[in-house]
Amino acid sequence: MKEGEDWLVPSSKLKLRSVRMENSGSYSCIAQHPTVSTLRKTRTITVTVLPEDAPWYDTTEGRLTLMISGAGAGLLLLIMSVTVCLCRRASARKSKGPIDDQSQKKPIYTASTESLPSTTGDKQPLV
Repeated sequence: MKEGEDWLVPSSKLKLRSVRMENSGSYSCIAQHPTVSTLRKTRTITVTVLPEDAPWYDTTEGRLTLMISGAGAGLLLLIMSVTVCLCRRASARKSKGPIDDQSQKKPIYTASTESLPSTTGDKQPLV
């Protein structure tokens, strides 16, 4: 049945041929058990008929194209943002270090000038 009209089509299929603007609207399909009236399911679809001179973005394909393009642009922006963040983080790690490269190459002994004063007198390197 069509919403707002009083006609019913007792069939499992509805075909609209030569669709016109007048065919736009909500169509409901009701399935009901013949003996148990509480067993009933209703599904409604909305049919929109666009005029011939409608812009491309008003069509279903146009809207789908716009949604996919928007999602793709958002994903690309996210990937670029994460890439920039990771590159900045990697360059920050390279430039800042807790120990300079020279001190990492030689061991620090307890009696050396780089060591802290200690009460033990071992000759083993601390690092």
